[in-house]
Amino acid sequence: MYPWSSLSSVGRPSERRSTSHSAIPRRDLIRDEFHSETGVLLTGAKIDGPLDCTGVRSISRNSSLKYVSEQGQHRFVALYRTLYIVILILVMKQAKKRHLNNRGSRERLLAGADRLLRRYGYGGTPLSAVAAESHAPMGSLYFHFPNGKEQLAAEAMRYGSQRVLLELKRALESNSVPSKGLAQCAKAWADDLEESNWKNGCPVAATALEMSTTSELLRLAVVEITQSWTNLIVSYLEHCGCTRQEAAVTAELALALLEGAELLARIQRSRAPLDRAAAAMRSLLPARLQKGER
Repeated sequence: MYPWSSLSSVGRPSERRSTSHSAIPRRDLIRDEFHSETGVLLTGAKIDGPLDCTGVRSISRNSSLKYVSEQGQHRFVALYRTLYIVILILVMKQAKKRHLNNRGSRERLLAGADRLLRRYGYGGTPLSAVAAESHAPMGSLYFHFPNGKEQLAAEAMRYGSQRVLLELKRALESNSVPSKGLAQCAKAWADDLEESNWKNGCPVAATALEMSTTSELLRLAVVEITQSWTNLIVSYLEHCGCTRQEAAVTAELALALLEGAELLARIQRSRAPLDRAAAAMRSLLPARLQKGER
């Protein structure tokens, strides 16, 4: 016998459940229901229909199921768009980071190769030394310079020559008197050489002397670089009153004097040759300009 058999006034659990449900007033209910035919969970669906024996209204296929289905689609689309935007932002950040890292590693390789070529020349600069000087792996070196050492040396000379070009430009623009402007170029080269403890010479001189007869790529790179320096001096001298022909000849002589004096300064570990070159710049100018400076 069940323990509740004596509780006649209360009744069995099934009776209590039926009694309590029968007291529910007729009104719309909002609750979660599982649609038995479609297998769709109707979350928060409005159930409108006659109450059944359990006090729950029947589900309308045309209203509640359609309403919940549309709400689910909207939520899915919103979630998909959010995920897409987040993934796109992450991908763009990673791509930008890789681009900056690649750019930085390439510049480090060029700067390291430029320093080594100035000091030791082409033959004394193996690729392993460039990678160590630049704190970059060998794979990065071959990635940025797939054609090997010659390509790296040519681009490193161009990289270093840009700094020299800026130094020459600042020196020339510091004085409108041509002899003093050219003399300032020699003094600037002497200052840089002395600061490096006579190690960092011209970015092209050592490689040009060593490789001009064996590598056409490097020879042409040196021609391009020295021509850019010459063109700068020519433009300055024309502005100071020289003719095109006079400026071209004087610029070529001035550059030859600078290169030779720098070589002697490195050998002697003294700036004296470049200081004497600075004093001799006036003698390179046309006679009429020399008289005008007196």
